Parts: sequence; structure tokens; C-alpha cells
Amino acid sequence: MSKRRKASGRAAAAPSAPVTAAPAAATPVADVDAPKPVDVSSGRILGVLCVQTISLVFSLRVLPTITADVGLYLDLLSLLNPLIEAPLATILGTIVVMLPTQLFVGAQLRRWRSKDARPLLEPAPLINALVVTLLASLALHCLAVLLGAPFIHKWHHTLALSTLVAVLAFTPAGYVLDRSDQSTWIRLFSTLQANNATEKALRASYVGALFGCWVGAVGIPLDWDRPWQAWPITCAIGAMAGHQIASWGSLAVSDALAAPPS
Repeated sequence: MSKRRKASGRAAAAPSAPVTAAPAAATPVADVDAPKPVDVSSGRILGVLCVQTISLVFSLRVLPTITADVGLYLDLLSLLNPLIEAPLATILGTIVVMLPTQLFVGAQLRRWRSKDARPLLEPAPLINALVVTLLASLALHCLAVLLGAPFIHKWHHTLALSTLVAVLAFTPAGYVLDRSDQSTWIRLFSTLQANNATEKALRASYVGALFGCWVGAVGIPLDWDRPWQAWPITCAIGAMAGHQIASWGSLAVSDALAAPPS
């Protein structure tokens, strides 16, 4: 008994080991340096629209007069004369002018929607935009043939028109959006749902160019026997006019909706 009491007394006298609290779980710290998409102001959209309009006017009126070595006339009614007299050459000249313009527009939109400093031209988005433009041109060419465009006769006119529409409608989107972002492609070009100013600008270019080209085909079968009814003059005019009307109209509507009530 005495031995048990001594052992229990020693156990009671022994100091208890200090209990250390478990370290609290570290809370994740947000990466403040990670780039986040931001909306684009309407003033910047206005700037790129002015660049697009000037490029179109230059390619339609100024460029043909330079190549033809004739005087420059600022008559608005004669703006489309080069397109009527030489449609293929004028459309190809418009593509040459508008392709770098649309790439520049896409580069600016991509930079503005991100907070980090990006170079003006990036290799990956540039290649992506060119691939998207090429694939869209071939797809639009097949669609135009299915809708009644010449398959053998004037096939080069059809391909030139398809490339022009692809440049107007898809080139900036190919630069701004990554190929891996399939959900945004489907949402923007299938359901036409735009979540910010950048997507609204891309949607306006896409809808305006395609719808304008389709509406322009209405004037071809009319029995007026006018020079401007030849394929694909009216469709090219409709695509360029629809692109500009939709782009400027989208900007105006966005500003009107964003304006505070008086």
C-alpha cells in the first residue's frame, strides 16, 4: 500500500506538460498583382471606331485614286465608283487596308480589358486572329455558295467578299478572345450575349457585317440592269455599311443606357 501511495504521490507531483494550441490555418491572400479583366470606356471604343471608318473611306476612295493616278474628288456620291468600276480590285484593296486595322483594333481592345501592361502586338493572339480569319473566310465562302453565289464563275469575287466579311466580323474577336475560351465564343456568337463594352463592340461588328451583307444581296435580282447590281458589289457595300452602322449604333445605345437619369 505504501508503495502505491508513493507512486501516486509522485504522479500527482509531476508537472503537467504544457499544452500548445494548434496553429490556425493560414488564410489565403489574394494575388493583387494578378491581371483582372476590366471594362473598356466608351471613349476608347469611339477612338477605334474612328480608325475603322477612316480606313474604310481610305480604301474605298483614296487608295483607288492613288493606284489609278487620277485626281482626288471628295464627292460623297462618287465614293463607291471604284467599287462599281473594279469590284475585285477594290475589295482586295479594302482587305489589305482593313486587315491590319482590325488587328490593331483587336490589340487595343485586348490591352484595355486587362490591367497589366501588354505589348501592342503579341505573337499568340496575332496568329490566333489570322487563323480565325482564314477559317471564317472559307466557311463564309461555302455558305455564300450554298445560298446561291457563283460556284465556278466569279469564284474569286466570292472568295474576296467572304474574306472581307471575315475581316470585318471576326478578326478583332480572334485577337481578343483565346481559342480555349469556348464558352465566350459560344455565348457571344451563338446567343449574342455580351457582358461588357468590349464584347458589345465585337458583337456589333459581327452582326452588322453579316446582316449587312445579307441585306445587300436583295438588290442583285432586281431587273434594273444597273452596273452596281453585279456580283458582289451590293453585298460588299452592305457588309461595310452594316459594320459601321451597327458599331456606331451600339456605341450610341451603350452611352445612352449608361448615362445617369436627369
